[in-house]
Amino acid sequence: GNLVAMVQTNIKRLLAYSEREKEIQSLYQGAKALSAHWYGVEFDKISLVGGQIKEVDKEILSRSDFMAKIKVYLAGYVAMRLLYNETFSNAAQDLARARELAVEMVERYGMGGGVFGEGHDAAAIIEEALEELEKYLAQHRKVLERIAQELRARETLSSEEIKELIDAVF
Repeated sequence: GNLVAMVQTNIKRLLAYSEREKEIQSLYQGAKALSAHWYGVEFDKISLVGGQIKEVDKEILSRSDFMAKIKVYLAGYVAMRLLYNETFSNAAQDLARARELAVEMVERYGMGGGVFGEGHDAAAIIEEALEELEKYLAQHRKVLERIAQELRARETLSSEEIKELIDAVF
């Protein structure tokens, strides 16, 4: 019955969203989906509620793989700053996850400045990801708005549908 409870919670949450919140959430999630597609992070689907992109996991990750995942977690946050000049509380979980990954890269995998990374290395990783995303999302605003529009209409999009939307715009 856990799945049923989860679906009911999501339906309640969806009904509770105002039109403005739906717009914000669709752009937030759309930015994550667009970035996942662009940076090659495989995923199943994205939905308006339920928050997380359902990830497909690999055993061995390169620095590039980690950076790509971090960018996906930061994409919604960057999109909000870009489109609304504002940050929203819906980014909390994703920001925490991006930070965790950056720290892991530095402390566990020696992917910071040196083999034994320091705290500021994790911050530098996040900054690097933010800068790249800002450029990318600013350039692809049209396609982001298109994805968000579809997400509002359909509530869930598969990675295949995201790809079709992107190809249609370009």
